[in-house]
Amino acid sequence: MKLIDLMTQYTKNPLGLEDSHPVFSWRWEVDGGEVSRFQSAWRIQAAGSLEALERGEADAWDSGKVPGERPFGMRYGGRRPESRERIYWRVTAWDDCGQQTDWSEAAWFEMGLLEETDWEARWIGRHKEEDATPLFRKSFHVKEGEIKKARLYGCGLGLADVFLNGEKTDRDYYEPWDSDYRKTVYYKIWNLDGKLCPGENVLGFWLGNGQYRNYEEVCTLPARYQKTDGWREKDSGFYGDAKGIFQLEIWYGDGSVQRIVTDESWQYAAGPLVFSNWYGGEDYDGRLEIDGWCESGCSYGNWQHAVEKQPPAGRLTARNTPPIGIVEELAPIAVWPIANGHYIVDMGKNSAGFEKLILRDTTPDMAGRKIVIYPAETLGEDGGVDQYSCTQGDPGTICDTYWIRGKGAEEWQPRFCYHGFRYLEVEGFPGVPDRDNFRGYRLRVLNEQTGSFESTDKVLSAIDRITTRSIECNMMSVFTDCPQIEKLGWLETTNLMFFSMSQSYDIRAWMGKILRDILDSQYANGYIPAIAPEFQRISELAHDPNWSGVCALMPWDYYEAYGDTGLLEEAYPAMKRYVSYLEEETRPDKYILYHIQMGDWGAFDTTTPRELVGSCAFYNIVDVTARTAVLLGKPKEAEEYRTLAEKIRHSVNKRFYHPETGVYGSGSEASFACPLYAGVVEEQNIPRTVELLVEEVHRKGDHLSTGEVGLKQLFTALARYGRSDVVHRIVTNRTQPSYWYFVDQGATTLPEYWDMERSQNHAMMGHVKEWLARYLTGIDFTEPGYRRIRIRPCLPEGVEDARATVPSPYGQISFAWKKGRGGVVCELEVPFGTQAQVWLPAEGEQELTVNGQRKADARMAGDGILDVGTFPSGRYTILLKKA
Repeated sequence: MKLIDLMTQYTKNPLGLEDSHPVFSWRWEVDGGEVSRFQSAWRIQAAGSLEALERGEADAWDSGKVPGERPFGMRYGGRRPESRERIYWRVTAWDDCGQQTDWSEAAWFEMGLLEETDWEARWIGRHKEEDATPLFRKSFHVKEGEIKKARLYGCGLGLADVFLNGEKTDRDYYEPWDSDYRKTVYYKIWNLDGKLCPGENVLGFWLGNGQYRNYEEVCTLPARYQKTDGWREKDSGFYGDAKGIFQLEIWYGDGSVQRIVTDESWQYAAGPLVFSNWYGGEDYDGRLEIDGWCESGCSYGNWQHAVEKQPPAGRLTARNTPPIGIVEELAPIAVWPIANGHYIVDMGKNSAGFEKLILRDTTPDMAGRKIVIYPAETLGEDGGVDQYSCTQGDPGTICDTYWIRGKGAEEWQPRFCYHGFRYLEVEGFPGVPDRDNFRGYRLRVLNEQTGSFESTDKVLSAIDRITTRSIECNMMSVFTDCPQIEKLGWLETTNLMFFSMSQSYDIRAWMGKILRDILDSQYANGYIPAIAPEFQRISELAHDPNWSGVCALMPWDYYEAYGDTGLLEEAYPAMKRYVSYLEEETRPDKYILYHIQMGDWGAFDTTTPRELVGSCAFYNIVDVTARTAVLLGKPKEAEEYRTLAEKIRHSVNKRFYHPETGVYGSGSEASFACPLYAGVVEEQNIPRTVELLVEEVHRKGDHLSTGEVGLKQLFTALARYGRSDVVHRIVTNRTQPSYWYFVDQGATTLPEYWDMERSQNHAMMGHVKEWLARYLTGIDFTEPGYRRIRIRPCLPEGVEDARATVPSPYGQISFAWKKGRGGVVCELEVPFGTQAQVWLPAEGEQELTVNGQRKADARMAGDGILDVGTFPSGRYTILLKKA
């Protein structure tokens, strides 16, 4: 047995931490023949050098032997690391039999610049703002001798690509990440070890606009699409002029340190990217390229000296998440001409990313020829692209323009924007294009994918596939609503889609960043906007607790999924302020929220009272706040919130429940689902409420009728109360509104609405993904972090098998069931440190074997469910068949 996958702040060997007391985690790797079941104690050693650590000289921290079963959430308790310092650490642990592991391989974390005085660099920019994006460069001399360490710390607003000696320094995209620039500005750290050479070197950065330089006075052409209905003022702090701050530090073997910092000695010039807009696309003139602009020997003829710029209001902060990167390259499946002389390129799948234009053998006489590319998700009746789903009908277009340079082979792709697209309409291509002239690239945050769902049922597999693709297409620096119309961090999806994501990806570090966005966005009165960062504020869509309540609901989901209270501790003050804000909103109406703007957004059945949906969320938020207070050791506050929650529950039932009929609200699916999900329904009324909900689904022809809020709650409420069979009928209903209808229409991502209008790439209706792993396959938890696992699958008629893997902080949980051999065969893998209670549907006399051995102590638990038993860590084959 050994300890593997050591992580700091849930990242492997993070470069640039802000927290001086980060949390550690690891996993156990245990051979199948070993009898140990869980961890009983651990010991961590940390040192300022790898050599000292390997000698056992823990000069930073030695925890000693500490009792504990969790292999995660262990906070570093040593001396405070200094700015730039790297700390190495290792761990050993004991199992429940008292056996000790060997010391693990060493891991490390490196601190960022912790103090404002660590920054010698200054923010620099241009004398005058222009449409063309600027290039900045600085030549410097590196002396001979050993270089022990080279680090570049920096940020370019709105976006920046960094170059050293003519080469881009990484493969990441859209740095720095979006943030509330009034509070937080993220900088990045580049490890440049081995990339500097003695003599002259050149450091450069190319500034783009992104969201920061996306205000009304610039970045807008009359014919280009721009998200405008919620624009903030330029002086709001969310926007500003293009600027950058960079500090290169070279630590030599002789102890000396050389710093190259941004100041007015840097030079800049207009680059070939003559227009760039986060929404509307980019224009690039190949004739304006400056050869070797970031290499030694480049002419300085048209370069000007930079000027110092006013810093943004927010604090420079290192970001501890995976970057955004390319996850898929797409080759066109077809290229064909259309009546207007343009060409259509079909990439085969809807994506969030960008296209690449590939030209061969261009000649000088072609220089200046303009090629315009219009990305879109759908085609129109005239055969060309239809951008309605990308622009919400705005008269502006989204396009990328390239002027040919005319010097042989040329390749170009947008640099500082991305699109939602499947199709490209190409205007002005020289000659007849073919599939080799284009490529597509899909991007997302590189959260590790550690979970999966599989089934031989083609419909369920297709539904999972398009849902997964939409989730990934919106995994950017915020969890966006869509990759074309808005690209904004609407908060309800982070709340409602949390488990759909956490069951498949390691989102721990990413959620920490999103929580910071939420907390930064909170107003002094406790209000939290529906969008964070609040780059736009759409006044008629700004107030709803299913959006703003993410400040409480997401950290609680995080705790349940990962067993770590860290986000709850960070969020608790904001949770309290938001609850107080909601209390004020209800006065004098006795705990019912009336100022609800979204309700069950996107619903097919629009009769559900918004006040019911919002007030159920109010109860849920207060209940979570009470439970958080218990966890954090605040019993008095917990009691106050429990009392408030009971008052809300009473008021919701008094206002919306009709005892003579048992109906909530309008009697819609969401009217029943929201109270059931929130826990508002009185215990004695739950069976009747579930029955009426099922009847309403049947009355709708086994169709769903909810929007995104009610959908999550519909699936969860039915599954919790043993009616996943109804969910299965909903999910596999072939006619509109349904997921299968999307598949039949050829969708490769989830549309925004059930009628398939507007965006074709929204994750907000993707709650089926959670149901597939959690309830159909049956992997759930009964204790936070999956310390105690519940396996309780649904085996609906017509589905022959299902398999899912779900990540946990202890390791991967795997369960599969397959009908056959006169019963059902199950494969279960329980990670070290956990145990699983297994329940299987069963009727009549059953014969049960586990790993080939007859198991006679299973018992029927009622309602046709067999309690198979509790299984410690290990692998099991379970066969259940009629006797």
